[in-house]
Amino acid sequence: MRHAIRSRAVPSAFRIARVSIRLIGGIGAVLFILAAVTVYGLSVTNTARLVPVMSNSMAPGLAVGSLALTLPVSRDDIRVGDVIVFTDPDHPTIRVIHRVIHIYGADEAANFTNWVPNQLIASTKGDNNPQADPWTLTVADASIWRLDRSLPYLGQPAIWFETPSIRFWGFGVGGAALIGWILVIIWRRPSAESSEPAEPVTV
Repeated sequence: MRHAIRSRAVPSAFRIARVSIRLIGGIGAVLFILAAVTVYGLSVTNTARLVPVMSNSMAPGLAVGSLALTLPVSRDDIRVGDVIVFTDPDHPTIRVIHRVIHIYGADEAANFTNWVPNQLIASTKGDNNPQADPWTLTVADASIWRLDRSLPYLGQPAIWFETPSIRFWGFGVGGAALIGWILVIIWRRPSAESSEPAEPVTV
């Protein structure tokens, strides 16, 4: 009895590499987009904010490179010992995450110039700093971002990108990788094995 058996084409190494790159790139892109959308959504909805720790002023509890997860709480719920996020009074572009060491009552607060009722006036300090912060913090917002927990190492990329050269190469390599991944997807040149019909084998 004779019948034909068609040989199966073996995928080339190039094709396997192309499929692998496409798969890895797709998974990476999806994960990056999901993470970015999640962080943006939490911030926009005032559900939570992630603050990278850029200095050792709060070490060892908040190590450099960790990520501080902060949640909004009422200004009236802030107590001595809470770690809060606020804008540096001397440098409005810098965010500070320090511990509250003293809250001024109404009688004490009345001695401050331009104080109005219902404002929070407090002194703060970094746990690793020898002295309290040189300012007296005044907060008029109804809610304040308070530390909930620390996520080790997850804030490290923010520190890396503070360096101009790393930022340049990071965006350059990342952009090149993205372009390469897109080209791999759209470039679907058939391999020699798949373009030619397999020769029948007679048994």
